[in-house]
Formats: sequence, structure tokens, C-alpha cells
Amino acid sequence: MAETTQGTRGAAAGGPRRLVGQLVGGRYRLEELRSAGGSRSQVWRAHDTVLARTVAVRAVPADTPDDIERAQRFLDAAATAGRLTTPLATRTDDADVEEVGGLRIAYVVESWAEGRSLAAELADGPIDPDRALDLVRQVAEVLAIAEESGVHHGRLRPDDVVVQGDGSVVVTGFAVQAALEPGGAILDAGADTRAAAAILYAAVTGHWPGTGDVGLPPAPVDHGQLVAPRRLRGGLPRAFDVLALRALEPSRLPRLTPLERPGDLRDAVVDAQLGLAELPAVAPRPRRERRRWSPPTLSPRQQAARVVLLLGIPAVIVVMIAVRGYSFGRTLVHLPQPTQAARGLVPIGPASAPPGTTSTAASIPVTSVKDFDPEGDGHEGTSTVPLAVDQDSSTGWVTDIYQGSPKLGGLKPGVGLLFDLGSATTVGSVDLILPPGAQTIELRAGQNPGPTENTFDVVATAAGASGQVTLKPAVSVSARYWLVWLTGLAPAPSGGYQGGVNEVTFHH
Repeated sequence: MAETTQGTRGAAAGGPRRLVGQLVGGRYRLEELRSAGGSRSQVWRAHDTVLARTVAVRAVPADTPDDIERAQRFLDAAATAGRLTTPLATRTDDADVEEVGGLRIAYVVESWAEGRSLAAELADGPIDPDRALDLVRQVAEVLAIAEESGVHHGRLRPDDVVVQGDGSVVVTGFAVQAALEPGGAILDAGADTRAAAAILYAAVTGHWPGTGDVGLPPAPVDHGQLVAPRRLRGGLPRAFDVLALRALEPSRLPRLTPLERPGDLRDAVVDAQLGLAELPAVAPRPRRERRRWSPPTLSPRQQAARVVLLLGIPAVIVVMIAVRGYSFGRTLVHLPQPTQAARGLVPIGPASAPPGTTSTAASIPVTSVKDFDPEGDGHEGTSTVPLAVDQDSSTGWVTDIYQGSPKLGGLKPGVGLLFDLGSATTVGSVDLILPPGAQTIELRAGQNPGPTENTFDVVATAAGASGQVTLKPAVSVSARYWLVWLTGLAPAPSGGYQGGVNEVTFHH
């Protein structure tokens, strides 16, 4: 069995020292206690004296009436697990109840899985994302095979996943671990699928989104919703958010089919692996060679001229200061007040139309602006949002990159920027400066910053939009909140599809 992080707490209840060297079932010699859980179960490394091989022996007390009832559930679960035959799971070889070393126990004998538990690996920190996908693909595969045999795990945790030296996975404890849970456990495909998705989440974030203590900090929750993996680990592809949420919180992605069976999760992981493999590699930026500056060699004539300049410049400066002081004294009472820009203060909303626009209508100041991603993880290019209102058309807000379709990969209806004008305001037009590439954009208006795009009414649209675009509501609309909503993205230079907005200006 794999290295474990559980230690031996609770082992004293079963008297482990009295069992070392004892024979179980007349042939399995107990050699080393590998783990002992809070449910008073023990896992031993044992030697099969008949077949001369290493095996794992799971043992639980069977003395008191409560122990006997639980031991029977344990043995029934072992009989169920015995139907599963695959190299991706430990094999159940034997099970019985007997007295060993003066203790009455129920035991289950399983094949030995050599390797390191995923729990032990995650104790060192999150693992490589590609490797995490491969491990969870294998876990989902064995869960799918088990489902076909009518077997469910019911209590899948990182310590039940053994990673062998060649990277292959063996899952331990099918059915029997769940039988030892207080009050039993849910044995169905949905619970196993959610547990496998939780393992993927933990593998790439180092946080556990499931129940029970697995030796990892719990996954954070924001307003009642699980924080998506990419918010905990920068640089993760969006596919990890989608996989986790489709299984753990599918209501957040209503346009995507929930992952409810292990086979569905396996197929979705394979699709994610293929999609990530198709992404082009990004070449590292070449490092600039730093050159040390050295002064040029001057001729005697150039050196003489330099002396004259050095002596003459201070005199010229003195004269200029005197003249400037005289002019300043004459015009002191007519000095204009400095503008906000001169004082270095730039309002959130553009005070005037950005360079390149032609609108002459008065601009409307913006109170605040934020990214709007109601059917994703709630964040879309958050760090670049201020660039859409900085009066610099060469920079802007950009979305994530989506694969497969300009309609955000089919993952959601759109993403956008939500503007708060401070109070209900009649907007005559909105000037946009967009990056190259055709995008489909809607202008929506509403009185509340509602939870989805449907809170806002569509008042103008633009298809194939690029460069300078003006959106004009067909009828007069007064609203406090205005949503620039992207439903179609442009091809991204590095592959996939990406949208963005370089500058936004509202006009009366």
C-alpha cells in the first residue's frame, strides 16, 4: 500500500503491537501497520505465506454489538468490491472474521499497491497541471469501469489514489472505505464523479473542496460559491475551472452539460488534454544585451569647444531666469487654475472623447467600471479593466483566450464591462475603440447591477466590430448601469479567440 500521511492515530484501540507477526486467515502474516484512521480501521502490510507475495490487510474490531454491525457492513462491501477486476484498482482476495492475538477482528485482504499516495504528494504542494489531468483521467477511468460492474467507491480521497513509479494510478478502498464512514456513505456514480473532480481541484490548488479531513486546507468559498481553481493558482488554463465547476457546482455553468458520471468526467478530461495540446508554444522573449556606455574620444579642437560650452551655458541660464522672472511678475494676477490633468488627477470616466473619435457630444463621467462574468468564475481580465477608461487607446481590457469557437468556446453567452454612471443617465451614444479583429458587441442598460446579463435590456448591437465603433440606442434610454457585452470574439494571434475593449466614452 502507498505511503500515507495519516500516521497511526487511533491505532492503540486495536492493540497493533499485539498483532505484529500474527497470522490472519492462517496465511497472511502482519508485518507493518501502515495507517490507522479515526474509524478504528487499520491497514497493514502483510506477507502471504502461501503465494510468497506482499498484500494489504484492512482490519476493524468486531467485539461489541456496534463493532459487529459495522464489521458486517465492512465484509458486505468487500464482497461487492470483489466484483471489480482491473489493474487500476486493488483486487479483493479474501475476507473473514476471526480472533487474532486475543482480538476479534474483521479483515479484508487486498492486492498490494506499490507507490506513493497522492495525499503524500500534495502535502508537498500542488502538482503540475498536465500531470494532474493525466492522474484524474485514470481515476475517472477506473471509476467508470467500476460503475459498469455495479461497484462504487463512495469515499474517494487523495489517500486512496496510489501513484506508481511509471505514473500509473491504482485506486484503493472501493466500497470498504465507505462502509466504515459514520452513518454510511453515498454509493452512486454522482458522488464518485464529484470526488474525482475534487481530487483534480486539490491537485492543482492544494485545497480540498470536499468533506472530511484529508490533510489539506479547505477550498475557499466566496458568497456561497466555491472559488474557481484559477483564482488560487495563476496561469492555469480555463479548462480547469470548467472541469471542476461542471462536476462540483454545475448550476454556475447552465449552458454546459453537468458531469454526473465518471465516464463523462473522463471524456471531458481527455477533451481538455487535447485542447491544451493544440495550443502553440510561446517562445521566450529574447533577453536584451546590456552594453556598458563609454565616453567618445574627443579631438583637441572638440575638447576646446566643450570648455567654451560649459562656461557659456550657465551665463545663458542666468539671463533666461531673469527674463522669465520679469514676465512672471507682470502676469501673476492672470495665472489660470491648473486642470485635473495638470495636477495628475485622471477621472475614472473619460473627461473627453479619446483620440480618434469624432463625437462632439458632451461626455458623461463614469463612477466605476468592473469586469462582468456572471456564468464563469466572476472574473474576466480583472487586472486590465482600468485600461478601458484611461484615455489611452493603445491599451485596453482583454478577455481570456477561448478555444473551439468565437462564441467563447460555447462555455458561456458572453463577458463584458459593467459601468456605473452614479445615477440614472440618458445616454445618446457610446464610443468604443476596439483592437483589431471582428467582434460582436451589445450595449445593454439597466437600473440594477443584476446577477446576469438578462438584468439589462439590449439597446444597441454591432457585429463585425473593430477599430472605432459608435453604439447609439434606437430610443432614448435612461439608466444607471450600462453593460458593454461581448458575445463574439476575434481570432487571437496565438490561437483560439479573444476579445477586448481599448477605450469607452459615454455621451449625452
